[in-house]
Amino acid sequence: MQFLIRLLIAIFTVAAASAKEINVAATGSITALRDAVNAAADGDVIVLAAGEYAFNAPKQSIEGRRVTVRAARDAAGKVIVSRLDGSYSLVRFEGLVIPEAVRIRNGRWVQFVRCTFAPTAKESFWGMSFQDCDHCGLYGCVVKTLSTSQVNMSN
Repeated sequence: MQFLIRLLIAIFTVAAASAKEINVAATGSITALRDAVNAAADGDVIVLAAGEYAFNAPKQSIEGRRVTVRAARDAAGKVIVSRLDGSYSLVRFEGLVIPEAVRIRNGRWVQFVRCTFAPTAKESFWGMSFQDCDHCGLYGCVVKTLSTSQVNMSN
């Protein structure tokens, strides 16, 4: 077990050393975030300035690339990202405000860390749904809904 832990630490250390930050300004362009994700290499971190963004499904698959999308340090609670529904893997979202219910299908290793889900649509009974996903989860997130059901996980 210790060997496995050391191996994983070594892998993540090497990946972190070659990773770069891609800074994205809130330009009003609906494709700014998607373009950054498309340009990201394995291990890259996309840092979002305060503003509103649409994730949309990236044009090219992000399979095989670990990508982190996070709010800039000075933009806590001010980075709003919508259109996160989809089927993707190896993506980590950090410190984002998500104004709608999100459904991830057939995902692997999708993580939401310190995000706030605040769907406003009356038809939203849950804030986050993982359907047929492996190793996906919420860590330190706040999920606000109009019902008593915040998270849906199904296989």
